[in-house]
Amino acid sequence: MRFQGFRAINFRNFEQIGASFPVGAQFICGKNGQGKTNLLEALGYVTSLRSFRTNETAALIRWESQPRETAMVYEIDHDNLGQTTLEIRLKPGSKQVFLDGSPVRKMSEILGYFPTITFSSQDIQILRGAPSMRRRMMDMMFVMMDPTYYGVLSRYFRALKSRNALLKQRAPSSQLKPFEDCLIKEGCSLVVLRKQLLATFLPHFQDSYRGISGVEEQPVLLYKASIEANDVDDFQQTFMAGARRDFETATTNKGPHRDDLEIRLQEHAARDFASEGQQRGLVLALRMGMVAWYRQKGGTHPVILADDIVGELDAGRRKGFWRMLGTECQILATGTAFPVEDDFHQWNNWNMEAGQLSMAEKEEFA
Repeated sequence: MRFQGFRAINFRNFEQIGASFPVGAQFICGKNGQGKTNLLEALGYVTSLRSFRTNETAALIRWESQPRETAMVYEIDHDNLGQTTLEIRLKPGSKQVFLDGSPVRKMSEILGYFPTITFSSQDIQILRGAPSMRRRMMDMMFVMMDPTYYGVLSRYFRALKSRNALLKQRAPSSQLKPFEDCLIKEGCSLVVLRKQLLATFLPHFQDSYRGISGVEEQPVLLYKASIEANDVDDFQQTFMAGARRDFETATTNKGPHRDDLEIRLQEHAARDFASEGQQRGLVLALRMGMVAWYRQKGGTHPVILADDIVGELDAGRRKGFWRMLGTECQILATGTAFPVEDDFHQWNNWNMEAGQLSMAEKEEFA
């Protein structure tokens, strides 16, 4: 697919912004804090109806706006749908989506249908940060890879929220049981799905890392489940063994919401033993692996959103990164200087200043 145009009001620092994108790659240049990342965040929202930066809808709405709401309109050339308009309206606690003017009743119907893959300079925290960041990355990837994943994930977290609320109220076990039954069933399914999809993704991740780094180092992704079980009965036994502790702490201590992903390189935990360059190559390969997976799968081409990436890389990895992106997908990239080392793409260059987007003059990047 390809973004042909985009308009938004009251999104982040944008009171109003709009652009029509010419054919080719787009590079948005500007100083820090001008809105470059905000633009890519808004564009990437179409994929999973979630921001790659926050879980809080209120944070996406410009603070000065009255009423507190934002609207985004996307003009898309879609591989399957053709010329399509998607509109998203957000309020605190409310989300509405319209496809070609008609309301979308079930969000699951369009999740992953407008694929974007975001590369961010903050992705290094996937490797270095808390397990919640790695779970979030997996969930956003797997929603794109398997249409059943979102349903399982949603049912699990609805039951989790209800059980935790009842635990805080010291509710009797009879009230907890329906939600525990759901947690056990969906939790076991979620672990199985994550392991299966991770196994499918692994070779794409490994090939991407070799392409970016140019070396034959074998990275590995290990799923670390807090409940290891062969079937639902095993999962139930382990889950219920922790029921007393859950009651004492008034929260659910084990399950897919506590699981983790370990990234290893040359048989060692990458967060502890890999160099700075190796770590950045690994997190780039996580995103690039999704590009490779889409290429093998066929169908809709994802849009690549690259947010201020190359400044963190050495010259060899910069060239490897641009080369691995290829030219078959639309690319929208940002940075504080226009790219000069990329021999693979013809860029349409833009300036971003104080939330305003404009085409750059030729002499600015000659």
